[in-house]
Parts: sequence; C-alpha cells; structure tokens
Amino acid sequence: MNDKLKAAFNFILDRLSESSTWRGIILTLTGVGIVIEPGLAMKITAVGLGLVGVINIFRQGAPTKGEVAQALETKADK
Repeated sequence: MNDKLKAAFNFILDRLSESSTWRGIILTLTGVGIVIEPGLAMKITAVGLGLVGVINIFRQGAPTKGEVAQALETKADK
C-alpha cells in the first residue's frame, strides 16, 4: 500500500473511532429518513435519537478541571 493510500486509510479509521463521527452519520441518516417516507418519519427519528443517546452514554467526556490539574502536576513532577 503506498503512503498516500495508507494515510487516507488511517485518516478514515481515526474519524470512525470518534463518537462525533458516528453521531453525525446517525443524525444525517435520520434526517434523510424524513424524506424517504412520511409515515416512517417518526419511527426513524425515534430510532436515530435513541442511537445518539446510547452513543452519548458511552462516549468519553471532556476531562474535569481536577483531572487537568492533576495531569499538569504529574507532568511538572517529571
């Protein structure tokens, strides 16, 4: 595999490992579902929002101020 293809593949894998990418994909598909068939719009929206909720439950949040301070102290000690 050449370097450009390998870099592109790694970029895609990096994006797919981010929860924001999956939320974006799910929300995009949910939005498209409204256009597909109006009778299914509520079901598609409910499933899409449910999936986003599950992703948000398991995704890692931003570090707290205490965690940042502790990391800075640990780094300063080295």
